[in-house]
Amino acid sequence: MRYCFLFLLFYVFAWLPETIAQNEFKIAIEVRDKRSQKPILAIVSVVGIGSESELKGKMLNEKYVIQVKPERQYRIFAALQEYKTYRQTHVFENNSANPDGSPQLFIVELEPLGSAKNEPVAMALPQVIKIIDRKQKLVLSQATVRLKAVGSNEVIVPTKAANGTWLADLKATESYTIQVSAPNYEPHKDVIKSIVNEAIEIGLNRVAQQRKLSLQAVDALTGKPVAARFKLTDGVRETYSGMTNAGGSVYEMVLPPQPQSYDLTTNATGYRTQQTKVAIGTEQDRLVVKLSKADVVLKLNIRDAQTLSPLAANVRMIDQNDKKVILNLKNAPKGEASATINPDHHYVLEVEHKGFMSYQQPLEQALPQLETENNLLIKLNQMGDAFASLSAIDGSTGKRIAATFKVSAGTDTDPTQSKTTENALVSKFKISEPAIFSIETTALGYRVHKGELDAEEFGAGKVFTYEAVLTAEPKKIAEAKPATPEPPTTVEVKEVEEKKIPTTAVFHFRATDGLNKKVVYAARFKVVNAANRQPVAGKGNASDYQAELQLSQGYLLEIEANGYEKSISKIEPTAVQATLKREITLTKKTAASKSKKAFNEKVFENAKLGEAVTIEDNVYFDQSSYILRPEAHSQLNQLVGLMAKNAKLKVQIAGFTDNVGDPRLNLILSENRAKVIANYLANKGIQESRITHLGYGQTKPITANDSEDNKRKNRRVEFIIKDN
Repeated sequence: MRYCFLFLLFYVFAWLPETIAQNEFKIAIEVRDKRSQKPILAIVSVVGIGSESELKGKMLNEKYVIQVKPERQYRIFAALQEYKTYRQTHVFENNSANPDGSPQLFIVELEPLGSAKNEPVAMALPQVIKIIDRKQKLVLSQATVRLKAVGSNEVIVPTKAANGTWLADLKATESYTIQVSAPNYEPHKDVIKSIVNEAIEIGLNRVAQQRKLSLQAVDALTGKPVAARFKLTDGVRETYSGMTNAGGSVYEMVLPPQPQSYDLTTNATGYRTQQTKVAIGTEQDRLVVKLSKADVVLKLNIRDAQTLSPLAANVRMIDQNDKKVILNLKNAPKGEASATINPDHHYVLEVEHKGFMSYQQPLEQALPQLETENNLLIKLNQMGDAFASLSAIDGSTGKRIAATFKVSAGTDTDPTQSKTTENALVSKFKISEPAIFSIETTALGYRVHKGELDAEEFGAGKVFTYEAVLTAEPKKIAEAKPATPEPPTTVEVKEVEEKKIPTTAVFHFRATDGLNKKVVYAARFKVVNAANRQPVAGKGNASDYQAELQLSQGYLLEIEANGYEKSISKIEPTAVQATLKREITLTKKTAASKSKKAFNEKVFENAKLGEAVTIEDNVYFDQSSYILRPEAHSQLNQLVGLMAKNAKLKVQIAGFTDNVGDPRLNLILSENRAKVIANYLANKGIQESRITHLGYGQTKPITANDSEDNKRKNRRVEFIIKDN
């Protein structure tokens, strides 16, 4: 019996809230002006007696709609500026006169402040309305303006003034809805009130123009149109796809107006898939994609011009489009070398071998027409002895002077003497073997100058340049009596007055070893304008390299020398710096930076899913190159074996650089390195759909780029192995 009672009680309590909820009904509260009986927009609040929370309602046709319960007391508040506040308690009854469930109307009347007799009638006063371009702040004379009173829906017709503004008679007590439109601008709608003695400004936003992109694919070698399929995506929202035919048609699409970057994938039957980054920043863009049926390969064969025997020469190839070295091979085996090239780029070939004349030639001159596979025979001619060119200059005037040179190699006690004359201010010194030579230079009236000439990179026929900068003896300067200058003539005075302030100056640089502070005479200098990346001509050697620079611009000084790390310095030229010689110290390459660095051949053996396997980039590539080194094959072959055993595995390859150099070129270098590794895996039989590659350049360092060791850590390749 007790259980039956509990069950009945539970049923009653479960039924009661549902019954009460069913008795709720809607009330629509409309606030009116008590005198005019016109609806007004006031602040309305309804609170149940005994409750601290306000009922939640919503505005519907300028009425405040709430859900209430019958026979319950509610406190209603209504307020509006210039009206007395309404505070009343009400009990609402459900009136079944609205069978459709629409809200019951409840009217609240607000009494205006002040007496009706003495209350002044609101006068309409002229109001200036100015329609302007929001960004340029210019008056838009072609705009259209519509006004309507909020309370009475009265239409106000504005008149246009001669200066492009608008005039409308508005009451200070009224609010007005304003709608503005103008050609090539977004429409504008707002609620305004009259402002005494001020103009109302309405700013319009210009409609952004859509951008168009036209795509076409051509054969990279022949330039003929190719039937291709295009896919363009921003990686987040939009994707566009289309096709072209072999007759020269183009695929054209309309893109959003905002400038942004897209990923473009181009496919064509019989051609390699090409992925391109496209930056859309203009109203009309046209892009021609060059497709290759296979990698364009250049094979070099270096021979002795007389005997045609192979020469194990040093080969260097530079991509002139991005100034990157794509091939840097020492002692080419059997005189052979190869590189993968882009048919659309320009290259310069450099070949050197001891005892032979060096070869330097633009590739388009050596091979005017490229094929899928290209063979180039390079013949080198033998040369004679190596020489050193010795000269001396006055440090204050820069002019060459007659001097005597004492040249000795190492600890020689019997130096070779070579003396210049007044008629031949450059003396040649024959070098028979590699060495670092000590040179003592003397000249009448000047201090003795001691220096070194680094000729360790010896090659037959090579010419080493040595220039000694001499300083005049202080005694000679003191004893010399300055001539009394004659008063300048009228013409001379005018020339002095018209003398302009110099805008350029000659700057002096010196390259020294960071440990022993000795001059590194094998250093090669390059000065580049930081703004336009244009090189600046210079002269001299490592002890005094000179370049004339603009005082108002910034420059980059790049110094390279065999056995040393590349140095890049920023130069902000000032007139004071031009009087000083700036010394740049070079750091010798350590064993860790050499190509023969030992590395873990089983790096992928303990790789975990989702965790990055990080490898320093110099294990796989030479500096500034994206040609894969043979030493890296053992590591990558292990990854190939791992993926071949498990067909569900996928790999993501990412390339990174330090912050040295142009950020755009660093991004391209990192992308190319990741792509080369991806191609290696694909050529070993791993499906391309299981490989993704991307480059981040210098944007994601793992440590600060404040030392060479940290920069080396940032120059890396990361592999992330994922399960499908």
